[in-house]
Amino acid sequence: MATQRKSLATSLVVWPVIYLVASLVHFVQNAQFRPNCPNLPASWTRTGVYYAWLGMTTVGMCGYVLGRPGHLRVGLIFLMIYCLLGLESLGHYVFAPMVDHTWAMNFSARFNGHPAG
Repeated sequence: MATQRKSLATSLVVWPVIYLVASLVHFVQNAQFRPNCPNLPASWTRTGVYYAWLGMTTVGMCGYVLGRPGHLRVGLIFLMIYCLLGLESLGHYVFAPMVDHTWAMNFSARFNGHPAG
């Protein structure tokens, strides 16, 4: 039983860190190459993309911290919102299909937890 708890505790640290890094790579790629992203609105600025990542990640960090003993339900709600924001962050694919994006764009999306074509 102790081994299972340790494994779960390790997973609760490792997977969020992997997702954090993957989402950062994806957002940096989007921010730096935003002009090359097909059909994105001009109102989406490089700075705005970084702020979106920072805001989204803050929600996830709050969920992780609150998910510790004492506030588990509130923490899980924040983590659920973080997950939904992560899925929603691929909304730019609404403006152009995956085939119109570069290989790097789709690759970084795949490792951000999203399917790529």
